[in-house]
Amino acid sequence: MQTYNFKNQLWLGQEGELILDTIFYQWYKIFPASAEEDYIGIDRIFFAGSNKKTVQYKTDFLSYKTGNAYIELLSRSDLLTPGWIYTAKAEWLIYFVYPKIIYCLSLKKMRDILSIWKSKYRTVKVKNTKYFGEGLIVPLQELRAIAKSVLEVK
Repeated sequence: MQTYNFKNQLWLGQEGELILDTIFYQWYKIFPASAEEDYIGIDRIFFAGSNKKTVQYKTDFLSYKTGNAYIELLSRSDLLTPGWIYTAKAEWLIYFVYPKIIYCLSLKKMRDILSIWKSKYRTVKVKNTKYFGEGLIVPLQELRAIAKSVLEVK
């Protein structure tokens, strides 16, 4: 089982954030979240005129090869810390299947369908240096089916 290092994963996620900011900047004025907003699962605030959207970014470097998304159910299984699918307060999830596909998803819609996904798909443990996370493996076509939009990166 591969062991993930939190610092390395953070760095990779920040790389994805830069790419996503560059792409979405053409449609939105983008502001990074405050430390307090970040703590509750908001990475960016998007503005289009007076329309405001709270956004969480996720960059997945394996899903392009596997065809599956990782939906975090527990961030730390030893402490039973709920994963981002439950805790993120953002309205929208931007799920980046690096390097090619971006799914724009309503977190509410994802939570509404989560029990169906949990009955159909398997959960996996992900080993970090000192603990395990746990997530649901969901085929990308399921994200596509509920996405508000899907962008192909060139």
